[in-house]
Amino acid sequence: MKHYDIFLLPPLEAASEGSDGAEDRRKLLKTHLKVVFSLHKTKTGIFAKLDAPFEFKGKTHAARGVLLSVTWPITKDYELQDEKKPKANLDPVTGKPLKRLHHSVDQIIPLDRGEHMVTSYNDRYELAEAFLRVLPKCVARRICQEAANLWFSEGALATAADLRLTMDQEGNWDGGWKTAYDDETEAFLADYASDLSDDEDDSPVPPPDESTQPPMLATTDDSSVKTFGTIFGCGLEPVAAEEAAALPVDSVSPVGLPGAAAPVGGSLSD
Repeated sequence: MKHYDIFLLPPLEAASEGSDGAEDRRKLLKTHLKVVFSLHKTKTGIFAKLDAPFEFKGKTHAARGVLLSVTWPITKDYELQDEKKPKANLDPVTGKPLKRLHHSVDQIIPLDRGEHMVTSYNDRYELAEAFLRVLPKCVARRICQEAANLWFSEGALATAADLRLTMDQEGNWDGGWKTAYDDETEAFLADYASDLSDDEDDSPVPPPDESTQPPMLATTDDSSVKTFGTIFGCGLEPVAAEEAAALPVDSVSPVGLPGAAAPVGGSLSD
């Protein structure tokens, strides 16, 4: 209970209406309701022994205290709770308590199922849920692997083994982590970006050699093009370019050509 904020509410009969005690009771109840309705609940099975004590460098630690010591946003320098002498983590700049990533953690009854309920505020629950996977890795780094083996289930330890904590240039944890899939994706993107940069350094592609191009059969400037499409397949000989240039516009159609028969059942248009 030492990790929680506890308020003692006076019983209803102990404070008369209109007194300071009754007003304080209403304010505390209202604050409690705001907290309850702003929490997100996450069920997890990562813990094997949530409150088992572990001695390390003159301090007594437990998985509960380590989890509730994690600040939000996650920082590399948060102080781990000493179970025998707990104290609030204070912001060195403001002197106020630091915001925590998780609000509470408790075991679900019946106890033989080994499940726990972790709560976090709605504005940070996605990060809080994801952090549960990397918590055994953080414990192994901040304390030791023996403590992680004591506090967490085999499945949680196996999941954490596939994760890698990200470090800054000085070798300190920067509060992040990556999976093997993340590393593969980054390597692929790096190779892809490298290929793009290599293409930019290549010499420009020369224009095609005209000697290798197929011969041009006709161009739009050739007057024979005007007659080729209209008489092709009509059993008429192609009109020479000189003759086509001398013909009027109406003579471009097969009907207008000398010797061409009129359509069956019809007559020449006016």
